[in-house]
Amino acid sequence: SQAQSFSNTFGTASGSRNAWWWPERRFCSPSGIARARANDILERAAEAPRAARMAASGTHGELVVGFTGSSVYGLLPGLLARFRERCPDVTLSLREMLTDVQLESLRERRIDVGLSRPAAGEPGISSRTIARLPFVAALPVRHPLAARRTIALKALAEEPLIMLERRRGPGFYTQLMNMMSRAGITPRIAHEASHLPTLVGMVGAGLGIAIVSAELANFEVRDVVYRPLEGNDGVELALVWRRGDASRVLAEFLGCADAQALAQVQRP
Repeated sequence: SQAQSFSNTFGTASGSRNAWWWPERRFCSPSGIARARANDILERAAEAPRAARMAASGTHGELVVGFTGSSVYGLLPGLLARFRERCPDVTLSLREMLTDVQLESLRERRIDVGLSRPAAGEPGISSRTIARLPFVAALPVRHPLAARRTIALKALAEEPLIMLERRRGPGFYTQLMNMMSRAGITPRIAHEASHLPTLVGMVGAGLGIAIVSAELANFEVRDVVYRPLEGNDGVELALVWRRGDASRVLAEFLGCADAQALAQVQRP
């Protein structure tokens, strides 16, 4: 019969419980259920003190941080390590952004804090300078000026200059141009680069010299040396955040940034 044919082909519930169409069922004894519930209660009890501490301190959740590319070579790594040690339960999300994009993102609540050039006078934005980084010259290793320990800015007046594109760092660009203008120098811009590693690579290739902030001197490239520039005010690095933001996580981050900036100044 048709039923018998089906049975011969696929097996029956009574004859073959391991057939593919017969789901295997596992049963748990009452004592096993009790043990599982007890373990669950113990795990929750062990987690309760930590959860209570997090709730009391307010140091949990997420912090979205904007940063300029050059800060990767200076203050940012140490700051992040310090903050993660201080607030291990906070998730950090990082966004590389120019200063003007950071300000827009703060207003639109896409980031919580930024590491950028100062933004004094911006509506609804608080800004605090935490470091002043001197300008240094990046030179090909065989350049005659590379033999000097320090370099006067006027010594670079006739040198071909490699610049970061203004759109990639408008705050830095403006401060650098102002410094050269005060020194009576009209820069001879020979090349422009879109990214800092490219700029330093062009110096190493002998295409010119560059003036960068001191934090970039941590970026070692073959055939490139860095020399301090005499008598320059440098470029400022600042924290920016929404005015009136009372977040405890933000307050901890600002404190860590101040501490890291101080530690780097005191470093020999």
